[in-house]
Amino acid sequence: HDHAAPLSRLASELVLRGYRVSFAIQEGGAHYTEGTGAQFVSLGPDIAEQRSKLSNISLESGVLNGLLALVDGVYLPMSVPMFRALNATVLRDPPDIMVIDAAAVAGIDVAQLLQVPYVINCP
Repeated sequence: HDHAAPLSRLASELVLRGYRVSFAIQEGGAHYTEGTGAQFVSLGPDIAEQRSKLSNISLESGVLNGLLALVDGVYLPMSVPMFRALNATVLRDPPDIMVIDAAAVAGIDVAQLLQVPYVINCP
Protein backbone atom coordinates (compact mmCIF):
# COMPACT_ATOMS: atom_id res chain seq x y z
CA HIS A 1 0.00 0.00 0.00
CA ASP A 2 2.98 2.39 0.04
CA HIS A 3 1.89 3.66 -3.35
CA ALA A 4 -1.25 5.02 -1.60
CA ALA A 5 0.62 7.84 0.14
CA PRO A 6 0.23 10.20 -2.86
CA LEU A 7 -3.49 9.37 -2.85
CA SER A 8 -3.70 10.56 0.77
CA ARG A 9 -2.13 13.88 -0.10
CA LEU A 10 -4.40 14.31 -3.11
CA ALA A 11 -7.52 13.43 -1.08
CA SER A 12 -6.50 15.92 1.65
CA GLU A 13 -6.03 18.70 -0.86
CA LEU A 14 -9.40 18.05 -2.50
CA VAL A 15 -11.12 18.06 0.91
CA LEU A 16 -9.41 21.36 1.75
CA ARG A 17 -10.82 22.78 -1.48
CA GLY A 18 -14.33 21.85 -0.36
CA TYR A 19 -14.98 18.56 -2.14
CA ARG A 20 -16.62 15.50 -0.56
CA VAL A 21 -14.05 12.80 -1.26
CA SER A 22 -14.34 9.04 -0.93
CA PHE A 23 -11.09 7.12 -0.53
CA ALA A 24 -11.52 3.52 -1.60
CA ILE A 25 -8.79 1.10 -0.57
CA GLN A 26 -8.55 -2.41 0.82
CA GLU A 27 -9.07 -2.64 4.58
CA GLY A 28 -5.35 -2.98 5.28
CA GLY A 29 -4.83 0.50 3.86
CA ALA A 30 -7.57 2.25 5.86
CA HIS A 31 -4.92 4.19 7.81
CA TYR A 32 -4.14 6.15 4.63
CA THR A 33 -7.50 7.92 4.99
CA GLU A 34 -6.80 9.09 8.55
CA GLY A 35 -6.44 12.83 8.77
CA THR A 36 -7.45 13.40 5.14
CA GLY A 37 -11.09 14.31 5.80
CA ALA A 38 -12.07 11.82 3.09
CA GLN A 39 -14.56 9.03 3.73
CA PHE A 40 -12.98 5.56 3.87
CA VAL A 41 -14.64 3.08 1.51
CA SER A 42 -13.58 -0.54 1.85
CA LEU A 43 -12.60 -2.45 -1.27
CA GLY A 44 -12.67 -5.58 0.87
CA PRO A 45 -10.11 -7.38 2.96
CA ASP A 46 -6.50 -7.71 1.93
CA ILE A 47 -6.11 -11.06 0.31
CA ALA A 48 -3.03 -13.04 1.33
CA GLU A 49 -3.25 -14.99 -1.92
CA GLN A 50 -2.72 -11.78 -3.86
CA ARG A 51 0.45 -11.03 -1.91
CA SER A 52 1.91 -14.43 -2.78
CA LYS A 53 1.03 -13.81 -6.43
CA LEU A 54 2.86 -10.49 -6.28
CA SER A 55 5.94 -12.26 -4.94
CA ASN A 56 5.80 -14.74 -7.81
CA ILE A 57 5.28 -11.98 -10.36
CA SER A 58 8.42 -10.22 -9.17
CA LEU A 59 10.32 -13.30 -10.33
CA GLU A 60 9.08 -12.93 -13.93
CA SER A 61 11.75 -12.22 -16.49
CA GLY A 62 11.26 -8.97 -18.31
CA VAL A 63 9.08 -5.96 -17.59
CA LEU A 64 6.37 -6.89 -20.09
CA ASN A 65 6.01 -10.44 -18.74
CA GLY A 66 5.77 -9.09 -15.20
CA LEU A 67 3.17 -6.51 -16.19
CA LEU A 68 1.04 -9.08 -18.00
CA ALA A 69 1.26 -11.46 -15.05
CA LEU A 70 0.24 -8.64 -12.70
CA VAL A 71 -2.83 -7.73 -14.75
CA ASP A 72 -3.92 -11.34 -15.35
CA GLY A 73 -3.05 -12.71 -11.92
CA VAL A 74 -4.00 -9.87 -9.59
CA TYR A 75 -5.82 -6.84 -11.02
CA LEU A 76 -8.45 -8.56 -13.17
CA PRO A 77 -9.47 -11.27 -10.65
CA MET A 78 -9.93 -8.59 -7.97
CA SER A 79 -11.97 -6.27 -10.19
CA VAL A 80 -15.39 -7.93 -9.90
CA PRO A 81 -15.48 -8.14 -6.08
CA MET A 82 -14.12 -4.59 -5.84
CA PHE A 83 -16.68 -3.33 -8.35
CA ARG A 84 -19.58 -4.83 -6.39
CA ALA A 85 -18.45 -3.36 -3.07
CA LEU A 86 -17.58 0.04 -4.46
CA ASN A 87 -20.64 0.38 -6.69
CA ALA A 88 -23.02 -0.27 -3.79
CA THR A 89 -21.26 2.28 -1.57
CA VAL A 90 -21.05 5.01 -4.20
CA LEU A 91 -24.70 4.49 -5.19
CA ARG A 92 -25.76 5.05 -1.55
CA ASP A 93 -23.68 8.18 -1.02
CA PRO A 94 -22.00 9.55 -4.14
CA PRO A 95 -18.94 11.73 -3.50
CA ASP A 96 -18.14 14.90 -5.42
CA ILE A 97 -14.98 13.26 -6.74
CA MET A 98 -13.22 9.91 -6.51
CA VAL A 99 -9.47 9.50 -6.09
CA ILE A 100 -8.55 6.20 -7.73
CA ASP A 101 -5.38 4.17 -7.80
CA ALA A 102 -4.54 3.24 -11.37
CA ALA A 103 -4.50 -0.42 -10.30
CA ALA A 104 -8.13 -0.28 -9.11
CA VAL A 105 -9.80 -0.86 -12.45
CA ALA A 106 -13.14 -1.27 -10.66
CA GLY A 107 -12.90 2.28 -9.33
CA ILE A 108 -12.61 3.67 -12.82
CA ASP A 109 -15.56 1.53 -13.95
CA VAL A 110 -17.78 2.70 -11.07
CA ALA A 111 -16.87 6.36 -11.56
CA GLN A 112 -17.67 6.20 -15.26
CA LEU A 113 -20.87 4.21 -14.77
CA LEU A 114 -22.21 6.60 -12.11
CA GLN A 115 -20.76 9.69 -13.81
CA VAL A 116 -18.71 10.74 -10.79
CA PRO A 117 -15.64 12.81 -11.66
CA TYR A 118 -12.39 11.07 -10.79
CA VAL A 119 -8.66 11.53 -10.62
CA ILE A 120 -6.29 8.62 -11.27
CA ASN A 121 -3.08 8.32 -9.31
CA CYS A 122 -0.27 6.50 -11.06
CA PRO A 123 2.95 6.91 -9.07
